[in-house]
Amino acid sequence: MTRSGAEFAKRHFGCNKSPGDDAKSLGAFIELINRAQQQKGRFVPSEADIVVREIHECPYSDSPDLVCHQFEWFLNGICNWIDPAFEFKYSQMMTHGDQYCIWKISRKEGGKPRRSGLGTKLEGSSEEHPLMILARRLAKGEISMKEYEELKAFISSELKY
Repeated sequence: MTRSGAEFAKRHFGCNKSPGDDAKSLGAFIELINRAQQQKGRFVPSEADIVVREIHECPYSDSPDLVCHQFEWFLNGICNWIDPAFEFKYSQMMTHGDQYCIWKISRKEGGKPRRSGLGTKLEGSSEEHPLMILARRLAKGEISMKEYEELKAFISSELKY
């Protein structure tokens, strides 16, 4: 499953492209996957370089533990492909009888930032990268997935990665 997550990220972002190289960018992307899986929740305030999300509604809550573990491995594959310095972990799971699922993205011990091909800023500029703005708009629900895909394709062709 970890390899499947990495392959998914690779296909989604293409070579050297990622949503960013920090925990918040990874969290925003994984939130999109949660929403696609019809999981509902909220981000919990946390320290810098750590993202915590509480899932309070999930269609898999009555499933065997293995479903959540496979999901965790898949999401770790995504994190590892985007930036191996980060990891995804559940601290609570409804499949274990907990009231909520709680997941966290944090820097691995000793994990150093990797500079990906797509940072949060445009190279040589103080402006935020257009794809980061687009991903945030999708995460906030300001645009649909269809609009996101169309705009992403347009922006990518304009920036000539």
